[in-house]
Amino acid sequence: MAKTKTKSKPGRQDLPVALPGATQFSDDRDELSPLQVVRLLKQHPEVLNDLIDETTIAHAGRKSRLAGSWALAFFAFSISSSVDIEPWWTASIDTNVWDACV
Repeated sequence: MAKTKTKSKPGRQDLPVALPGATQFSDDRDELSPLQVVRLLKQHPEVLNDLIDETTIAHAGRKSRLAGSWALAFFAFSISSSVDIEPWWTASIDTNVWDACV
């Protein structure tokens, strides 16, 4: 009599059959906007305070930076689709992001 192969547990190299919603990133577009990310980070001072402390640099005898969190501004830039900071800054019509970084 021929042996029949029984279905075993999936192995680590078996591909999943389905992952519902795994690629629906466009549904989260509003939550991933630069303004929303800045607001989210500001809700967690336990993370943000250390980040700001470690990224704020003052040099004696040099002009001070403008007020605000440059770390938050960088996060806003990094999730945008821009590849260079100057065009991103020039095209930033929404001043709410800048206001949120102060």
